[in-house]
Amino acid sequence: MTWADEYRAGDHEGVWRKLTELGPGLRQDSAAWDDATEVARETMRRVRANVERLHAALLEDGYRFDRPDDALVAPAADAHDRLDQVERVVGPLPLSLRGWIEVVGSVNFVGVHPEWDFEYADPLVVDCPIDHIVREYEEREASGWFEEEDSDRFPLDLAPDYLHKADVSGGAPYSIWVPDAAADARWEFDDLHETAFTGYLRSALLDWGGFPGWARREPAWAAPTEPWPPLLADLTAGFERF
Repeated sequence: MTWADEYRAGDHEGVWRKLTELGPGLRQDSAAWDDATEVARETMRRVRANVERLHAALLEDGYRFDRPDDALVAPAADAHDRLDQVERVVGPLPLSLRGWIEVVGSVNFVGVHPEWDFEYADPLVVDCPIDHIVREYEEREASGWFEEEDSDRFPLDLAPDYLHKADVSGGAPYSIWVPDAAADARWEFDDLHETAFTGYLRSALLDWGGFPGWARREPAWAAPTEPWPPLLADLTAGFERF
């Protein structure tokens, strides 16, 4: 069986673990890379289906997005070619991030629900404009950041932290470090999720319906003050697993 076959058969986490453990070496075998790319695309197709369903249900239930036009934005038609150009400047991007940008696009579910009295729900946000990647790299290079940090990588911001999402001064944005030639990359600066990018998406969507702040227990003042909404429980029960 190919990895894509194994993935479609239900071994979602196992396949991603195998791909990631191969590290940069995965890119040295064109057939293996094509197989891994198919896994990434199928993963993000399922993610996209779930976020579309969640977006529609939230709208119908009275959720008010802070930025409605940015809540769910389709990927650019030329995303693949533009990402190839980015990699020529910045270096390789994790296959999972490429899959997100090419298949999902961007998501920003920050907002309020009239019946939810919980500020720190940590709504799903993954927003990485293609031009932002090169701009962030060039700004850090021009400022001498790489020399000061003695690093050839930098944290690429993908989302504000749970405090900033609640319009409270908080910590570092949720990020992954790039360049990274592996299939997946660590999701950084999120104290609730010590996992990779795909693991974060799996937890945020499949476990918590796009609002993983309901898992928070510390600090006590940011813990949920009410039960997880039945709307989200019902939705996750029908989400496509990935």
